[in-house]
Amino acid sequence: SLLVLFRIIGGLGIGIASMNAPMYIAEIAPSNIRGKMVTYYQLAIVIGFFIVFLATYFIGNNLSEVENIAFGWKYMFWSELIPSCLFLFLLFLVPQSPRWLALKGKDEEAMAILTKIHGEDQANKEQVAGLLRFASTQEDSATQNVSLASYIERMKEGQDKIYFVVADSFEAAKNSPHLEVFRKKGIEVLLMSDRIDEWLMTGLMEYKGKELVNVAKEEINEDDTKKVSESDQDLISKIKKHLGEKVSEVIVSSRLTDSASCLVVPKNEPGAQLRRILEASGQTMDASNPIFEINAKHKLLKKLKDLKGKQFNSFVDFLYDYAVIAEGGSPQDPARYLRQLDKYLS
Repeated sequence: SLLVLFRIIGGLGIGIASMNAPMYIAEIAPSNIRGKMVTYYQLAIVIGFFIVFLATYFIGNNLSEVENIAFGWKYMFWSELIPSCLFLFLLFLVPQSPRWLALKGKDEEAMAILTKIHGEDQANKEQVAGLLRFASTQEDSATQNVSLASYIERMKEGQDKIYFVVADSFEAAKNSPHLEVFRKKGIEVLLMSDRIDEWLMTGLMEYKGKELVNVAKEEINEDDTKKVSESDQDLISKIKKHLGEKVSEVIVSSRLTDSASCLVVPKNEPGAQLRRILEASGQTMDASNPIFEINAKHKLLKKLKDLKGKQFNSFVDFLYDYAVIAEGGSPQDPARYLRQLDKYLS
C-alpha cells in the first residue's frame, strides 16, 4: 500500500511538471530560442526516462528476486531522490512568471524579469513600440495608421498620458461610453480591437515617458472627481445595497456625458479581453467585481430617484444590464431586459 501511495504521488508530480513546464517556457523564453527550449525540454524527458530505465535495470539485475521484492524497489525510489531534489532546488532559481506578477499588480517586478530575460529586445521596446499602428478617434476610421509618436504630437497642452480603449470590435471601441468625456474635451483616444492589444499595452506601460492608460479602468483623472450631493449619495447607497456583490463600488461618473451608466474595471484587474486570453490558456481567474458608474444628470437616473421598492430595484437591474450591453456583453436574462425596455419606452 505504501508503494502504491508513493507511486501515485510521484505520478502526480511528474504530471504537474509536464503540464506547467511547457507553458512556462512559452511565456518566458525569448522568441528567437523558444522552439529550441521546447525541444530541449522534450529531449530532457526522453533522457530522463532512459536514465530511470538504466537505474532500474542495474539495481534489479544485481539483486536476487527475494531481495528485489524485499527492498530493491526502495533502492529504485532512492535513486530518483537525487534528480528530484536537484529539480526542487533549481525551481528556487527560476524567475517568477511575469504574467502571474502582473495579475498580482506587481508590474515593476514583472517588467524587471522581462527586461533581464529578453535583453536587447526589451531594452529597445520603445523602438519596437514606435512601429505599432492603431485606429484612433482622431481618424474615426478602422484603418490602423496612427503611431504613438503621431499621437504625442497631437496631445493637448498639459496632457501627460496616452489614452486607449480596448473592445472586441472597432465599432464597439468607437462607441464605448468610456470615450464620452474625452470626445467632449477633444482628447484623442486610441481604439484597439485585436485580441492581444490589452496584453500588449499592459507589457508596454509607457512610451517616451508618457504613461499608457486604459480609459475603461478606474482613476482616469483624479482632478475630475465629482463632488457628490447628499441626495446622490443616498441614491448610490440604495443602488449598492441592491446590486450587492455584483459590483465592488457605485460612484458618480466623471467620464459619462451622454450614457446613463457604465462598468469600470478596477485598476489592477485585467480587462475582459485579457481575462479571456488568460482563461483560454488554462489560468483560473477570480470573479471580477466591476465598479458601477452612474451619470447623475441623465434623465434615467432622475427617473430612478422617483421610484421606490420593487420598481426601484427593477430599474437598477435595467441600468446595470444597460451598462453590460454597452461593454459588448449580454444581460443574464435578455428577455427580461427587453420587457423592461418596452415598458420604459412606452
